[in-house]
Amino acid sequence: MTQVPTVIVALGGLLFLMALLGGGITLKEISLPTISPGLRIILIPISLVMMALGIWLSLGSPLPGGGQPASQGVAPTMAGAAPIQPAQVEPTRTSAAASIPYQSSGPLIYEEDFEDGFAVGWDTQWEPEMVILELGDGNHVLRTENSQQILTLPDGVLDYAIEARIMLHTGSGGAAGLGVRWMGGEPGQQPWYSAYIDFAGGWLNLVENDTTADEVQPPAGLSVHSQVPFRQGTWYTLAIEARGSVISLYLNRELVGYDEDDTLRSNRAGLSSWDGGLGPHEFYFDDIRVWSLQ
Repeated sequence: MTQVPTVIVALGGLLFLMALLGGGITLKEISLPTISPGLRIILIPISLVMMALGIWLSLGSPLPGGGQPASQGVAPTMAGAAPIQPAQVEPTRTSAAASIPYQSSGPLIYEEDFEDGFAVGWDTQWEPEMVILELGDGNHVLRTENSQQILTLPDGVLDYAIEARIMLHTGSGGAAGLGVRWMGGEPGQQPWYSAYIDFAGGWLNLVENDTTADEVQPPAGLSVHSQVPFRQGTWYTLAIEARGSVISLYLNRELVGYDEDDTLRSNRAGLSSWDGGLGPHEFYFDDIRVWSLQ
């Protein structure tokens, strides 16, 4: 593009010379025709404008009305090739958090990644102890089969959300999930709001369980169901949020659905897993976090 002003100035100079001399010039192989006096009068201002424009552009000035020069931050591309698109980067947990109500509207009050080999604050039911494994990549996880783990939050925290990563490691199915507002009672006989993945049937559910572990059907209970092709060996981020009477369900940080019920009020959250009568299985839990929404 730097040669354009020079060309414009040269052409303007040539036209100016022809206008002054009237044409009829022969230089070796170049022959310029004779120009009439009327045309000479027109060519003189045109040639002067062309030379002025060429000098203006050569000084780096933009064309009048052309706006600002193109940004210098755009990478050049090969002629005829499509521009190179920016690499697609997986959103980080920090950037994703701002779009999720429970992560952006309340303080984080509990976090456990099991990297120290311990699980602090949990009351284990059914299984004799919480088993923490170190995987091949060095990550530590909680391994469960048929079990419930209860976490008691600070007094007065009744609106909160719990999030965890869950994976079916071995087995043909079963289910695993999270619970909020877990009420007191014998193991397996405690009402709670439950968000769980049914790996055998390929369903994601948000329900209210009563003291017999049966799901309470609407209008008295909760009912959110979504069919998802869950796979063994894949991590899923599950979350359940209790805010007043609204109980919401999230999968991989996307809202799946919500329902309303205000019969249960408790500061106890939990994890649960069961085989559903489909034989031996193992679930992994990791990166458990709880936010207060008071």
